[in-house]
Amino acid sequence: MKEVILNEDQFASLKEVHTYLAKALSFPAHYGKNYAALSDCLGDISEPVIITVVRDCAEDFDQAERNEEMDREGNPDQIDWDDFTKICRVLMRSARYNPSLSVMIVC
Repeated sequence: MKEVILNEDQFASLKEVHTYLAKALSFPAHYGKNYAALSDCLGDISEPVIITVVRDCAEDFDQAERNEEMDREGNPDQIDWDDFTKICRVLMRSARYNPSLSVMIVC
């Protein structure tokens, strides 16, 4: 079984998350690096894979403060808490429909 660890703190941008997942899960070269493409590629996994997502589970206030700081920096490529939450939702939804995929989210 292939094991992939996705640690929220190790990525500076959403593009980095997509690139990491594409490489770790051997996605095809035409992978579009967006939520829909991620869902499609996760659905195509046929060998057993477990993805462990390590979240920064700070209080909501801390998350809002971090997001505000990122907004002030004006870097649209920088990942924020909401972006990573969307990635988690795609992973969890895909695991519901693909028996070869398991996802565990830990703090």
